[in-house]
Amino acid sequence: MKPKKLKANIEYTTPHGHVYRTDHKGRIKEVYADDLSLLDGGRNSYAQRTVGREDRLPDDDGGHLIARGFGGSKDIDNLVPQSKYINRSFKENGEWYNMKKEWQKAIKKGEK
Repeated sequence: MKPKKLKANIEYTTPHGHVYRTDHKGRIKEVYADDLSLLDGGRNSYAQRTVGREDRLPDDDGGHLIARGFGGSKDIDNLVPQSKYINRSFKENGEWYNMKKEWQKAIKKGEK
């Protein structure tokens, strides 16, 4: 099975209205979301293990740019290699994880 690849230098919008742009190598360089909702985007373990093969470091996870809990895609169109120390809940790190949790609390309170 041939791995999926994103096209170079494109912009696309997901059904949830998230806008992505890729660079000249087909890597995601920007993502925008005007509004986030609490939705489960699912998980694709294979894509998370393999995204960004050539750019991936040994301690990297396949990190969601728009979190699954905000309806972010489970596939390569929303995943990048990301340090597990930023992506996961660690005592002294986990910045991305902590930001996601803050946003979830704010959305539950009706804040934007």
